[in-house]
Amino acid sequence: MWSRWLDVPEGWQWVQHGAAMATDPLGKFVFLLKGNNTCEFYVCDPGESTWTTLEAIPLEGRDAVPRAVREGGALAQVGGKYYATKGGNCLEFWEYDPAGEPGAKWTQRADVPAGDAGVHSGASAAGVMVGDYAYVYLLKASSTNEYYRYNVFADTWETMASA
Repeated sequence: MWSRWLDVPEGWQWVQHGAAMATDPLGKFVFLLKGNNTCEFYVCDPGESTWTTLEAIPLEGRDAVPRAVREGGALAQVGGKYYATKGGNCLEFWEYDPAGEPGAKWTQRADVPAGDAGVHSGASAAGVMVGDYAYVYLLKASSTNEYYRYNVFADTWETMASA
């Protein structure tokens, strides 16, 4: 049965293209990248019907080009940390550590491989523990069949069999 949750905070924009969600390791909370050309990031406590604003994903990465989360935004959790793409054909890949110092919870990681296109519409990510190793699997989408696996500990990408 469906039940209505408290609406996401309005902020700068409504939830739209590029929005992505992931749960915490225990499945009690929902983390949300709002998408819609924003950097907004929230956590929902469904038990308390509350949304809390978290530290926004940085607008600028290593190349100092401003990019917000757009179509192709993806979010995955593994090992208690969150991994995000911004979509919009960019290759930036970010890690959010809830236990990190304020103002430094987001860290840019190794870029998604360039391949045939940037990360865009239809991208999806999932975090998986395989033994002692943490991986983020990314279906790049954007009219490609590119499929990658990110090794959290090595900060490296591996090309997987074509989707």
